[in-house]
Amino acid sequence: MDIPIILLFLLTVYVAILLFLKNIGFKRKISNSTSNNCCPICGSPLERVKRTQRDRLINFLSFQIFSFKRYACRKCPWKGLLWEKKFNNV
Repeated sequence: MDIPIILLFLLTVYVAILLFLKNIGFKRKISNSTSNNCCPICGSPLERVKRTQRDRLINFLSFQIFSFKRYACRKCPWKGLLWEKKFNNV
């Protein structure tokens, strides 16, 4: 097989995996009755913190399908990336 065809196939599989992960809600924000953005560990509210270069690289490698943002928990030591599902009102 030709190398461009293999690369195109791998890229297609990679994008399909990214879309599948987004569809199942991988790393999506969690909300409860007290907050729209809760810690996945303890359920307390999260605060936005400045992104790192690694976070920007992850967004670039995922073709910004997720639009990850960095958060830190106010009560426990959890820190990580989450994304928010956007609704289009058409």
